[in-house]
Amino acid sequence: MTELREFENELRATLADVLTATDEPPGLADRLIAGASRRRAPHRVRVWLGHRWVPPTLAAAAVAIVAVVTVTAVSATQADRPTHPTPTQSPLPTSGAPTSPPTSAAPTSSAPPPTSPPPSTRLPVERTAADWDIDGDSRPDDGRLVFLGGTGPNNWQLIVDLSSLGRQTIPFTGQIALPGNADLSIAGSVDADHDGHAEIFVMDQYGANTESWTIFKLADRHIVPVTAASQPMDLTVGGSVTHADGFRCAGGTLTTTSEALVPPEDKTVSYRRTTYAWDGVQLRQTSQQNGTFTGPLDAGVDCGDLPQVAPTHVYQPSTSPTTSPSTASGRWTDAQLVITAHSLGAVTRDMTRTQAEAAAGTALSSPGDGIYRPADHTITGSTVLQFSYGATCFDATRPAGGRGTIVATPAGVRLGDPASQIAAAYGSAARPFTADPAWTGPGNIPAGIIVQSGDGVLLFVGSSPDHRGGTITSIRGAADARLASSVFC
Repeated sequence: MTELREFENELRATLADVLTATDEPPGLADRLIAGASRRRAPHRVRVWLGHRWVPPTLAAAAVAIVAVVTVTAVSATQADRPTHPTPTQSPLPTSGAPTSPPTSAAPTSSAPPPTSPPPSTRLPVERTAADWDIDGDSRPDDGRLVFLGGTGPNNWQLIVDLSSLGRQTIPFTGQIALPGNADLSIAGSVDADHDGHAEIFVMDQYGANTESWTIFKLADRHIVPVTAASQPMDLTVGGSVTHADGFRCAGGTLTTTSEALVPPEDKTVSYRRTTYAWDGVQLRQTSQQNGTFTGPLDAGVDCGDLPQVAPTHVYQPSTSPTTSPSTASGRWTDAQLVITAHSLGAVTRDMTRTQAEAAAGTALSSPGDGIYRPADHTITGSTVLQFSYGATCFDATRPAGGRGTIVATPAGVRLGDPASQIAAAYGSAARPFTADPAWTGPGNIPAGIIVQSGDGVLLFVGSSPDHRGGTITSIRGAADARLASSVFC
């Protein structure tokens, strides 16, 4: 009982101190209520109330009572003070559009924002580079070709000026540049595989109707050829009225198409479609489809806006000063020559021997029968160059696999090429040839493939038994087929 009485006396004294105060400290009521409402674990501390130290248990009870009394006292005191006008709210509309119910205040905590899907469920981000943005820095780059001379390997250079990586020079093997012919060219640059870097498409072979394109791509900061089956990718483009070739790009794939009309009606088209998947600088074959359809030929190039030209200038291939085709002399001492129905290099039809020697740039000798060849046989290697009958028939011959002077027609068909290149270059103008038995004899050419060319013919002789297949071992130019196939040509 003594402790209870002491507690009561202490509590009364504390309350008396509070009630006799003339001014409450600022925010006293709020602080007392907040303090009384906290439920802390008991600690061995002493609490200061007024001018007295009291034990923790007594202090807790006192705080609760003091809070109630203080709130009452503060409310009474504030009631005696002047009041401030209370802002009024605008009345709710009584007509017009229906009103929305009042909204409650936003909660102090909200549900966590939705999270992104895990990486395994996110769609891949595809960034396609603009044309000619080869290094992926959103600025156009530039490219050109340089012919180094000869037949290769690496007889051409692709020179690319990259806006972020500088100049790069990439060697590659292409068709020789010949006088009077269109040189190789860059077909264009598009992001075919949609990886943020444009690839470069280069025409490295061409004929009368078809072209061959290859691809270059930036990898590890260096431009390299794109390969398929460990070989530079070869895309056949073009065709004639009876066949067509091309390719298309779709996302991460590239599909080549070859089509041909089926004779004799030529109303059905047979096709072969080969699909490749991009794998860095490699194209891996994933499928091949063969079939037929009825209708016109439909193969072509469907890959971005190919073909095109470089963005900074109208493209013209460059050549080194010493090997420029435009300045080729046509002398038989040159590394490459052009054969036509009426000329072999600079030696043309109806020249005398003296004129022919001046044009050939070398002395000529005759093994007999009016045939003339270079007196120095070493200058042409295994290639035999000759004319006969007062320069009315020209012949360039080389055994299969031999090396020597490069001889090609204006359409680009060369000695040593596969015989199939003749049809690819000349299309329907290339026809099987069989000599008339009435004017053939020992040593005459019995068969081959013939092409009417301007004021005469070109006769191609293959290495196969029927002389129409294998590799091209002889190209002859003359005024007619009989003269071209003669043993004296």
